[in-house]
Amino acid sequence: MIRKILSLGVLVVLASSFLVLGLSQALAQETPVCTNPATQWFPDISGELVVWRDDRNGNYDIYLKNLSTGTESAVCTVPESQEKPAISGNIVVWEDWRNGNGDIYMKNLSTGVESAVCTASADQGEPDIFGNVVVWKDFRNGNYDIYMKDLSTSTESGICTAPADQYYPEISGDIVVWNDFRNGNADIYMKDLSTGIESAVHTGPGTQYWAHISGNIVVWEDRPTRLSNGDIYMKDLSTGTESAVCADPADQGLPAISGDIIVWDDFRNSNWDIYMHRYMKPVGYSPLWVGLTTSSLMLVGFWLLRKRAVA
Repeated sequence: MIRKILSLGVLVVLASSFLVLGLSQALAQETPVCTNPATQWFPDISGELVVWRDDRNGNYDIYLKNLSTGTESAVCTVPESQEKPAISGNIVVWEDWRNGNGDIYMKNLSTGVESAVCTASADQGEPDIFGNVVVWKDFRNGNYDIYMKDLSTSTESGICTAPADQYYPEISGDIVVWNDFRNGNADIYMKDLSTGIESAVHTGPGTQYWAHISGNIVVWEDRPTRLSNGDIYMKDLSTGTESAVCADPADQGLPAISGDIIVWDDFRNSNWDIYMHRYMKPVGYSPLWVGLTTSSLMLVGFWLLRKRAVA
């Protein structure tokens, strides 16, 4: 009986080692989402749904792809330009120029209903959404500030109205991040809506653009100088750790993140395509196969076998 238990324990350890190795290799893959001959820009992702701006019809429209089914479809193709889409669950929001200036519109994918979020006389643009909260940049005060609207209450309010320009807001949970020029160059700032506390995410040299957040992970396009190629970087807010996601010699930019999937624009094929990357540490949860090491799997295996032997 002891020999059988030991043999089974070794098999558990070996199998678990191969499982972790296989998952590591599988999660490190990059794959294209859309390589239509026209240009695709500004990707965003929620779960298995990716949205982007698409030029295939001769003007800027919003398209979508379901990664689980491989199905691609149009979200909005009105004659005027639609740009910078964002998605959360079944709601897509975007910057829309149908009224002669930038407004914020949305579409409920489950019902197919399209409606306006903000059509104030000044320009509004670069929206993002999490749950029922939409954020965007707003020029109503004579410079770009960050505003928000709670769709469940129709309440609109300012997030950051500092004298310098603030651009590109993104939201996840209670955290909003954006580009901020208060220091004379593009840095990344954030605000916790639950506490009202504002703080810096990255204020290093060079320029950091297009911050995007999911859980505790912030990603952005990083350029050492304004003329250099962009790379994709990330920061874990829970640990303060920064690291590179993609530093291919070609230009990368406009990243987005949802859970453990990061997507971005990539020029490695001499035109702008959409690429993606799965990283090993999912945001917001710790699956059992990620958290367990070989030694801990050995202990679990022998504990289960011992319980079975005693029974």
